[in-house]
Amino acid sequence: MKKSTLTKLICLAILCIMVLPLVMACGQKFTVYFDANGGELKEGEDERKVKSGEMIGALPTPTKEGYKFMGWYEEEDTNQEDRIKKTTMVAFNMVLVAKWEFNDNLVSVEFDANGGEIAKDVVYIDKGTTLGNLLVDPTRADGATFEGWFDAKNNKVTKTTKISSPIVLKAKWIEPVLCSNGTYTHNWTIWDYEASEPTCTQDGKAVRLCQDCGHREEKVGTEKLGHDYATGWTFGQMQQSRLCDRCNREEVVKYTNLSTKIKETVITGSVYGPENVNCLYNDNWTETFGTTFAGKGGAVTVDVTFKEATEVDCVFIKGTGSNGYVLSVLYAGDTDYTVLTETGAFGDVAQRYAIDGTITNARIEMANSGDGGSYWQELAFADVPEIEE
Repeated sequence: MKKSTLTKLICLAILCIMVLPLVMACGQKFTVYFDANGGELKEGEDERKVKSGEMIGALPTPTKEGYKFMGWYEEEDTNQEDRIKKTTMVAFNMVLVAKWEFNDNLVSVEFDANGGEIAKDVVYIDKGTTLGNLLVDPTRADGATFEGWFDAKNNKVTKTTKISSPIVLKAKWIEPVLCSNGTYTHNWTIWDYEASEPTCTQDGKAVRLCQDCGHREEKVGTEKLGHDYATGWTFGQMQQSRLCDRCNREEVVKYTNLSTKIKETVITGSVYGPENVNCLYNDNWTETFGTTFAGKGGAVTVDVTFKEATEVDCVFIKGTGSNGYVLSVLYAGDTDYTVLTETGAFGDVAQRYAIDGTITNARIEMANSGDGGSYWQELAFADVPEIEE
């Protein structure tokens, strides 16, 4: 055999040795394993088969409470420098490990059920937010009553408590009373409100009895109703009030008398004289001087001047006499009086007129009574406090 022919045969043999494994691997499938590294994957996502030389394809996204998923890396890639992508070619079996980064915007809330059971013992929430519906009641099979979740300082935590840092909450229980039949499970009747119905100011109480041993339990069955002021406000003399339709409780809001804001009162017309004029500024509406206002029965004008512009909510007038009156006020910044009423009439109950503004003066003009009778009058200017419904 010629030397050149031998050389060709040797080269062909070497080429076959190199190509044969590639030909044999063509169409072979490899397994890619996904290690969630403490996280969770959906069912069936922990491994997949990929043909040799094909791309790995879309990668699953695991979840882990309190952490952000940063990607998949080969098990041997301890420095996690080369992130696996969906375009990565598969040529052998692979184990991919999830990388996680702690989420600094979240805080952990750990639940110690203290002998009970709870679905999740750790949850994560955004800093400074409330637990809301994440705060659930644990259960205990022995019939103990759950009292609530408490922090390390024994403060009760509710759904509206704001959580700003990691916290451990511990369940408190009211231990069950041992039933006489030798078990912790009482044979309870249904809850009945025979203990007390809820009132406007007190919670209602419900009771239940064990049909085996007669043990009695009480609990708050219904929260207090609160007052029902459906009747609305009634205006009185220097005050307003309302009654609760259920319990007849009266709520009274007293007004502030603004008599100290008045600089002077000038009374002109058919009067007996300033020393005998009854122009009062008080809360109890009594005739302090015991005299008539204008015994001659003639026309009278009463001018009230405030020390400075004063915010007034209303004015009350009370008196006796057959003649009517005109009530006017001068609002701050105006030059003309504004008439509040032209047909005012005296009576046993003080008449109330809304002003609701800042005034400098007030005026009452009474015509001649025409019958020669005497009359008297009382005035009070009021500030009404803010009323919370």
